[in-house]
Amino acid sequence: MKIYALGEQLIETTMEQVLESEKQAVFIVRPEECKRVLEQIGIAYEGDISLEDAYFCKVETQQDCLYGTFAIPRLLDVLGSRYRMMFFINSKYVVFSEKDGFAERLIQRICKKKVRQG
Repeated sequence: MKIYALGEQLIETTMEQVLESEKQAVFIVRPEECKRVLEQIGIAYEGDISLEDAYFCKVETQQDCLYGTFAIPRLLDVLGSRYRMMFFINSKYVVFSEKDGFAERLIQRICKKKVRQG
């Protein structure tokens, strides 16, 4: 799991620091730890967390959050396999659940920018 505090810059942090400071944050988690993380940060999600069901991009709403899936074609295999992830967003947190590192690579590219990262 990777956690980045939102602000002028995205700064890697820990769960304890996020919960203590109540700062906005981005979480990148594996599917098997997603339910636990959502509970820790107070996002109530009623459905199953399964990347195998992510065949297209969609967004839905629940009482406390927006959630959805991304199914992004791989650059050199547009008709084949896809990067699959689920996301959960409320007023303080963004959680990406994925297993192939795509979201982490995107965040690292954002972190390399000098301005307006957050």
